[in-house]
Amino acid sequence: MADPRASAGGVATSFDVVGASVVVPKTIVGDTVTFRYRSTRNARMTLILGGRTTSIAFPDSRGSLATVSSRVDVPAQGTLILQRNGDDSALGLDLDWVKVSG
Repeated sequence: MADPRASAGGVATSFDVVGASVVVPKTIVGDTVTFRYRSTRNARMTLILGGRTTSIAFPDSRGSLATVSSRVDVPAQGTLILQRNGDDSALGLDLDWVKVSG
């Protein structure tokens, strides 16, 4: 069950410019990163972790909350960056929370 208090009711928005990002420092170890989001169109951003990049697709959720997960090795005390790069598109994307598990 998701913890509705995890984001304190806030969301990260305004990913419509190149370089816009969310940084999660001091991660726990895991092999899956899950994002809870809402979007009004298909979006894509780049996950940067330990110098490696992974493209993350956020399907159009029609403005409703949804989740998307990606299998990626996450080290303890790592820094996770979700960033909009030049070949990404994130207009209409809001990020609610990020979870590392596994």
